[in-house]
Amino acid sequence: MLHDETRKLLIEAWNKTHNAKEIAECFSVNTSTVYRLEKQMRETATGQLKSNLSVFTPI
Repeated sequence: MLHDETRKLLIEAWNKTHNAKEIAECFSVNTSTVYRLEKQMRETATGQLKSNLSVFTPI
């Protein structure tokens, strides 16, 4: 799981280079992670990234 700061840096790198393979190597993640985070940023109205932390709600 990536920390929020790492996510922000990854997206900044994406905005500068658009090179998923290079970014993935630098951050030691899969290219699919780069594309997923970029998609999340595009799809959110505020441009903020979703957290991987989920809130448990008892049924």
